[in-house]
Amino acid sequence: YPAACGNPTGRFVIKNSVPQNSGHPQPGKALVYFIQSYAVNAPIFHAQQVRLGLDGVWAGAALDGSYFSFSVDPGVHHMCAVTDQSSQSEGPLVALAHFTAEAGAVYYFEAKAGGEATLLPIDSDEGDFLVKTLQSITPYPKK
Repeated sequence: YPAACGNPTGRFVIKNSVPQNSGHPQPGKALVYFIQSYAVNAPIFHAQQVRLGLDGVWAGAALDGSYFSFSVDPGVHHMCAVTDQSSQSEGPLVALAHFTAEAGAVYYFEAKAGGEATLLPIDSDEGDFLVKTLQSITPYPKK
């Protein structure tokens, strides 16, 4: 796994939740939304977790049509989105991105999986729309 990811064995239990923040960053922090939208024409990936690593530690995971958010310190951050393939021989699908967080800013990243993995920044209007229409979840590390 690339350095931006967490431990390869890390997995999550995902539970539906009410949004955990007001959409505004904590003082001195930036707010990041991780959105997993529905993959088009990719039934084998339906309901599979996409794990999000941030700076070498898993930040959480999401399923199709869900999102979670978290705070980050200002500065450069490296992210990794991983979807496990249905076949062990194919290995995981990995997408990488980085961004420079500014205090008080809100960032939206969208992951899709289906034949390839993507992790892309999206426009705040699109991100805000998706957050209002998709399910808020809370990922818990699986023990």
